[in-house]
Amino acid sequence: MENLKALDYLGQTANCLEEGEYGVNANFYFSKQGIVDTTSVQDFLNAASATLVTSSETKTDKQWTYTVNGKPVTRRFTFPDNVHLSQGTSIDGSLILCHSGSEAKSSVVLKADVSASYMGASISGSVKSSTSSQYKESSMYAFYSFDERCYTAALRINTAGQHLDSTYTSNVLKLPSWNSSDQDTINKYVEFFDIFGTHAITAATYGWRCQITVECGKSDQINEADFDMSVKASYSGVANISGDASVKTQNYYHAYSASSNSKTHVVGGDPGLLTDAVSTNAADPEETEKAFAAWRASNAAGKSEDICNVHLVPVAEILRLSADQKVIDKATDLEKAVRYLAICPPVAGFVRVTCQLKFWADWANITFDDPDPGIQIDVSNLPSELGRLDVSPKRIGATNDGLFETVPFYLFLPNSGKTAFSFTLRHGQRDPNNWCSATFLDESGNQLGFKYDARDDGFDNAVPYDLTLTWPKPGS
Repeated sequence: MENLKALDYLGQTANCLEEGEYGVNANFYFSKQGIVDTTSVQDFLNAASATLVTSSETKTDKQWTYTVNGKPVTRRFTFPDNVHLSQGTSIDGSLILCHSGSEAKSSVVLKADVSASYMGASISGSVKSSTSSQYKESSMYAFYSFDERCYTAALRINTAGQHLDSTYTSNVLKLPSWNSSDQDTINKYVEFFDIFGTHAITAATYGWRCQITVECGKSDQINEADFDMSVKASYSGVANISGDASVKTQNYYHAYSASSNSKTHVVGGDPGLLTDAVSTNAADPEETEKAFAAWRASNAAGKSEDICNVHLVPVAEILRLSADQKVIDKATDLEKAVRYLAICPPVAGFVRVTCQLKFWADWANITFDDPDPGIQIDVSNLPSELGRLDVSPKRIGATNDGLFETVPFYLFLPNSGKTAFSFTLRHGQRDPNNWCSATFLDESGNQLGFKYDARDDGFDNAVPYDLTLTWPKPGS
């Protein structure tokens, strides 16, 4: 009999308020599907490995037979009574082709159900997708994934209230009532989430995963259609990718080979059989087909599986299952705190607002007119394609060698609950369709957009805007 590997993770917590590329506001909260760039579940578990739900003392033995690589495999597991197993083998293969960095990033975030979008273990549940990967606007990308899943281990949520960890609940009860106007209270909740997490792992799905990411620089020698055909020709030996071998005689294929690079990531099985072979022999479909077949064969015993997906739920949802009304009441405070911190990351004395300056032109700027002395501008995580960036206490200006660019920046506003300011947008003009825009977040995390189009007002006219941002009221 075997112990479930999932027992190392079920009931553990993770802090889902960590920053993404554009800050906490762009990270995951209140959505259906999510993921992180990681090769191990351990990478996104809380550093303190806090436990919210413990395993029951009574155990169950279960035997079942499922199919791996077309062959039946019989296993017997021992696991706690408050955990259940569900069978169900599924095989999925997906290929996503993206012709720019922005398209690649959009595909990674919006198509989180397609595991080709990411490397490593994926996350599902009440989280939103995000990625820390950087994608160049001057490159094209291909994401391929092959997933074979065999079983899922999950907590019995209806009994979770009977197995809440006493250390966790005692620390929950030490928290003050949530008050978004009190910095000391905010700090206490931030510290709590750092140690005890915002979400808990309630399920883990096991199987095998092969993922290939290809990046190819754009050039005059290879267009979008050429890139698509070249990728398919290079990897036609892997699973269900089919390509035309004659493509390899074309000049654009040689340009693709010279300017592309690939990364292969494998979960489960013998990764060495596939990782090195695919990366080394990408130009030889016959060799990649052999490598892929060898890797799948290494899974045939059905005992080399690893975690492909974990399911997260907010800790507040589980705490509400407690028999202690005080714990149930505190769950509401935790829920309010997470909602607030997802919108307003804590900076002592300030509210940090996530913003973007977007433009389709050779240059653009945003100028804050006579700003409050307390307002501060911070620019970080800059895109690689910017020609020049100028930042002052009142202004952000950028030039661009391409056509479209996004400049992420933060506004630090005095934490008074309501801040009004005015700003002006301007941009250059290469053709009649050029424009620029600025986006900010309201108190619910929704984006407020302001767009200036040169077609409306003529070249280089300044367009002023007024904006008032109201943040969550005390006690919200």
